[in-house]
Amino acid sequence: MDAPFEEFRLQAIPVVMPFQSGEVNMYLYDGGQTLTLFDAAFPLDDSWDALQRALAAWGRSTGDIGRIILTHHHFDHTGLVGRVVAASGAEVCGHPEMPLQAGLAYTYDEAHNAWMRETLGGLGVPEDLVEQLVARRPIVKPLVYRVDRLDRALDDGALVDGFRVCHVPGHSATDTLFVHEAQGFSITGDHILERITPNPLLRRPPNGMKRGRSLVQFEESLRRCRALEMGWCFPGHGAPFADHHPVVDRILSTHEKRTGRLLASLPAAGATPYETARHLYPRMGIDMLFLCMSVAVGHSELLEAQGLLRSATEAGVLRYFPVAAENPEKVN
Repeated sequence: MDAPFEEFRLQAIPVVMPFQSGEVNMYLYDGGQTLTLFDAAFPLDDSWDALQRALAAWGRSTGDIGRIILTHHHFDHTGLVGRVVAASGAEVCGHPEMPLQAGLAYTYDEAHNAWMRETLGGLGVPEDLVEQLVARRPIVKPLVYRVDRLDRALDDGALVDGFRVCHVPGHSATDTLFVHEAQGFSITGDHILERITPNPLLRRPPNGMKRGRSLVQFEESLRRCRALEMGWCFPGHGAPFADHHPVVDRILSTHEKRTGRLLASLPAAGATPYETARHLYPRMGIDMLFLCMSVAVGHSELLEAQGLLRSATEAGVLRYFPVAAENPEKVN
């Protein structure tokens, strides 16, 4: 069944991603008070040209865009913001923490490098690999447009042009669903993807705060999302889907399988997150190290929240231990 784009007055604009396979989606919406662009791909001419073709198909131009709504702050969804605003004066809308989180994620300075060294070293990653990651980080900098201000912050539960705002942190701290309750469709960003399991990454916290448990937060948001009436879902990557319930169930099932693998592999003597990542992903290269570490930490924290692991810091390095090995009576 094809998605009813015309009925919803919606147009998808897929853009090929420059650093990996697949596409990222922008959406034009012409059913409200002003022409709206949901998300903004990369700051590249390919993205701009795709937007121009989509506008021309509706007999419109960039100057007609009155609003940009961002589903989250990740750089593959924000790239054209500055260029569109310069051409149209469009207002920029998104999660209230978007400027803060974008600054934490996309500031290329020694403070961020220090956070990476401290965090990854404390998770057991060898120093030489940490330094390789620090050195590689600026590779994506030319693709980053950092959203450092909003014209309109969208609070959880607010309405914007018929869309109900629903904060669902996890994949990122600013993930937001836009649910058009009257028309029966939703713009879902990267929170739920039909054929991809979104992975919450390790996130740098604001100064003086502890790092949040991204995957624990993600699962809470997934269960909130599952209870919503969302209709057709238009995601940040991949094709639209008509029912979000099996998509959410698949993601939760994938998490359960991963935590089961992790728990089964953890020795009674415990393991660092890096050792766990090496076991789960024996072919892990430097290009995937940060993602694999995020998965290992996230699922360890999820098991700890479930009472199945405990953590302790030894010589400055975090280790996780299976609770069942220490307390057999906890096993049903």
